[in-house]
Amino acid sequence: QFVPGGIYNEGVLGHFTNANPIYATSDADATVSRLIFAGLLTYNSSGGLMGDLASDYSVDPAHSNIYKVHLKQNLKWQDGRPLTSADVLFTYQLIQNPDVKSPLQSAWQGIEVSAPDSHTVIFKLPGTLASFPYSLTTGIVPKHLLSGIKPVDMRSADFNTVKPVGAGPFAWQAIEVGGNGDPKHSQEKIALDPFADYALGQPKLQKFIVQVYADKDEL
Repeated sequence: QFVPGGIYNEGVLGHFTNANPIYATSDADATVSRLIFAGLLTYNSSGGLMGDLASDYSVDPAHSNIYKVHLKQNLKWQDGRPLTSADVLFTYQLIQNPDVKSPLQSAWQGIEVSAPDSHTVIFKLPGTLASFPYSLTTGIVPKHLLSGIKPVDMRSADFNTVKPVGAGPFAWQAIEVGGNGDPKHSQEKIALDPFADYALGQPKLQKFIVQVYADKDEL
């Protein structure tokens, strides 16, 4: 029998540089990003896809290259603001913008994204791609916090490293940096709190701590 509460510590090798899901590719960055940010879809315990922010998705019966996604009702960001299809559209437009320099950009070339209403997103692919739904696990970012940042400045925004706000299971609390300035022995301790309004329910943990080590022996 499990009892709610407790602090979970996870150690990761590498360096933490960016929590923003449109940039997070290293193990350390991806670990933090997946805890803070939620995608339209996520993986279930058997590795299949299930809704995260999305309630469902479907393929147009007449056009196998068109996907329609419906968002769950009353979604919220960790700052309390509502999350809508405008945020989803904004996220994928950022990825597609070459000035943003997202490593995901090439995979999204030629895909048209539209939001006909606040709870619906439509993806039109240049051709049929059965694996496309797996691309919808990328974390969604908040338009209200990032729309004022120039695309060329997006990678260096404070949002990515000290002020991330997502809609995932855990919210950013603080970061501690150690190692006395030596990059070969750097340590970062990132503390996260459970998010009560997470779409799949508030996590049962009291806190989640990610400890990032540059040195394997220290890890």
